[in-house]
Amino acid sequence: MTRMPNDLSRSPRRPRRGIPTLAILLAALAVVSALVFQAFRAEQDQRATASRALREYAGFAAWEFASNMKEEMWLAMTELLRPAEQLEPPQPGAALPSPIMLVEQSHHVAKCKDCSSEIPASYYFRLDLNDSALTTVLGDGTVAREPERLERQWLRDTITRHAIDVFRPNWRVATVVGEVDGRRLTVAYTVVRDTLGRAVAAYGVVSESNRFVAAFAAKLAEWELLPPALTKQAGAGHLVAITVRDEKSNVLYRSPWQFGDRYSAAYEQQKYMAGFTVEASLKPGVAGRLILGDSYRFPVLLGLLGITAALVAIAFRQLRREAALASLRADFVSSVSHELRTPLAQIRMFAELLRMGWIRSAQEHSRSLDIIDQEARRLGHLVDKVLCFDRVERGENTLMTERTELAPLVREVLEAFAPLATARQVQVRVSLDDDVVADVDRGAMRQVLINLLDNAVKYGPAGQTISVGLERSD
Repeated sequence: MTRMPNDLSRSPRRPRRGIPTLAILLAALAVVSALVFQAFRAEQDQRATASRALREYAGFAAWEFASNMKEEMWLAMTELLRPAEQLEPPQPGAALPSPIMLVEQSHHVAKCKDCSSEIPASYYFRLDLNDSALTTVLGDGTVAREPERLERQWLRDTITRHAIDVFRPNWRVATVVGEVDGRRLTVAYTVVRDTLGRAVAAYGVVSESNRFVAAFAAKLAEWELLPPALTKQAGAGHLVAITVRDEKSNVLYRSPWQFGDRYSAAYEQQKYMAGFTVEASLKPGVAGRLILGDSYRFPVLLGLLGITAALVAIAFRQLRREAALASLRADFVSSVSHELRTPLAQIRMFAELLRMGWIRSAQEHSRSLDIIDQEARRLGHLVDKVLCFDRVERGENTLMTERTELAPLVREVLEAFAPLATARQVQVRVSLDDDVVADVDRGAMRQVLINLLDNAVKYGPAGQTISVGLERSD
């Protein structure tokens, strides 16, 4: 008697088609990740460079504001102190003109449309540098006031020392900033020299520092503090906030709009304008567009990385599902192979016995044919299972429902299952309601019943009783 080959138990190993796709996606993910990392590093470097550039632009704006303010102050002071500058050098010991000439000059400046800004004077003065005699004259403005004794003493001491030790012969005017009794003062003055070249008098004006600075800073909106090529990128609106401080960091002027100190810089006035520090800060909301434009590539690459990672995850999931299906297929083929061996062996054995004439009695002959028929039915049942599995795997297992009486269908399945039950010494108890009708796919319903009965026989104990019932349920 020939033996059954073992090839049926071996499931063919199919190449996993998803692995190359997954490998390509992983490579793409690695490339995109590298690009995103490089873009992130480039963006960080660009932002650091841009931050330095923006602080430099803030420094440029502070310098531009200080330069403009210095120019305005210079024009205003030279315009106001021109009468004192134009005095003929007096003879040593000669009498000096009254500071009233500065009041008259301020009237001229106020009426002149082409002249510079008017200095908000608290009072005008003449200081004799030989005997420290101080003469003051009030102006006509609402801020005019008489200096108190302490302020007069500070003015004598400060201007005398500054005019002798600091003021240079080639200077036209100078400023001094100080605080007296809680009041911050700015003094603008010029020096008169005698025929021998010696400093003999100082003529000037005293103004409260905040008013003095505000008088010139008020023109801020008229000044271009940043290059036009940059401001076009940022659009209209205030881009630069200005704060002016004195040498003790007291705020003398602050623009109505302030932007913090993220992009800020300071510039300290020098020479005859010493004593003032200008701080400029850029508006953070639009500062980035001055250097970087409106957007970066990094968010786009980050989105691309997310999409690639999602595709890799989907491919990996599909690959796992394919591996699970492949394992299920292998288990199924192995199980079916083992199931096929027994009926095939029985059929071939009894067929050879019949062909060789070794069965002599009619009873044994009939029993052999019954066994062959029983095992053939069993093989047909197994083939149906394989075909059903193949249809499910290919996605062709569509259902065609029709109105069906279920009791005859169940009896038909039980009749086909009877040889298998007999071989396993299993008894089947049947209780069917003949009036049950439902819309079902006859082939699918038959396969479901066969699978249930097959599992009951396969995994249940030998000699068991299987109950099959059919009834209507509301």
